[in-house]
This record gives sequence, structure tokens and C-alpha cells, in this order.
Amino acid sequence: THLGNEPQPGDIKYNDLNGDGNVDALDKTIIGKTIPSFTYSIGLDCAYKNFDLNVFLYGVNKFDIFNQQRASLSSMNSQDMDHNKLNDWVQNHWTLENASTTHVRVDPSNRNVNDQMSSFWVEDGSFLRIKDVQLGYNLPKERCKEMGIQNIRLYASASNLYCFTKYKGRDPEGFMSGNPTNSGTDNGDYTIPRSFVGGIQIGF
Repeated sequence: THLGNEPQPGDIKYNDLNGDGNVDALDKTIIGKTIPSFTYSIGLDCAYKNFDLNVFLYGVNKFDIFNQQRASLSSMNSQDMDHNKLNDWVQNHWTLENASTTHVRVDPSNRNVNDQMSSFWVEDGSFLRIKDVQLGYNLPKERCKEMGIQNIRLYASASNLYCFTKYKGRDPEGFMSGNPTNSGTDNGDYTIPRSFVGGIQIGF
């Protein structure tokens, strides 16, 4: 038996890990890696003539995320006739004409429980993020003296400018925790916001 039902074409097929001929709760095993193997950062601080540039990058490697939101929005359950679904799944779900290996079929009864936790929904959460970028320009000292000011610096900065990742969810960074029981599950939390700031620094 297979969780009480035989999987149909387009369903996820679960492994009989203990070899007893049944696919059930006894075949559960540990999957994924909720604590990154390592984190790293790269800083760049340089200046040319009156310009200065500061860049800070932050990254994480070998970190897995159970994309629970994608599992819910890319399959069916008993309440899903009233819920939205991902356009990617609507356009690419498994059919006889589109025998996809990356999308499950539409099954309103969800007899195979395709949305439950499995390696099908666990993704690599490794990423490299441009955390902070700041570009500044210092007015020439002669101009500052004319205005009776020691220095003036104009700057523009951006935080969380871009995230390089293969993760299919919104943002992989928000799902890390020092506690492994609270880490690595994407329930659809908001992404880390991107912000832009401009300003003037004046020294008297």
C-alpha cells in the first residue's frame, strides 16, 4: 500500500524506506539541512578622487529550506477550491500532454497528500545578498571654504539591494535560526525589505 492509496501519474511517489511493503509513517526519515555549513561576508571600501564607494555582501552556503508555501500553492487540499494558486503551477501542472517532473497534477481530493513534507519540496536555500551599498561624493574643499563649511558629502545608499539564489520562494534569508527546530521552513513570511536613502553630511 502507499499511504492508503496508490499514486497516480502526476503524484509524488514516496519510498518504502524500511522495506516492509507499505509506505506509511514508519518510512519517515531525516531530510534537509536547517543549519548552514558556513556563512560569509565580503566588504569593499574604496575611494577615487572625490568619490567613495562602500559595498557589503552577505552569503550562506549549504542550507536547505522546506518550501511549505510552494507545496501549499502548487498542489491541492480539501480547502483549496477557495484558495489562490501559483500561476507557475496553473500553467505547468502535470497533465497527459505535459508530463512534468517538476509539477504535480491537479487532484481536488488530494488522495496522495502531495503537499506534505518530502524531498520534492525541499530546496537549496544558499544565497549571496547585496546587503548594503553606499556611494558618496565630497565637494571640493575650495567650494566648501567659499560657503564657510569644512566639508560637504552627498551620498545615496541602498539596503538589501539584490539576492542571488536558486531558491524558488520569496526570500531564503528569513528562515535561518540558531534553533534547528525553528529553522528551514518557509511558511510565506514577508521578504526582507529593500530600502533606499539619500542624504547630505555637513561638517562645520
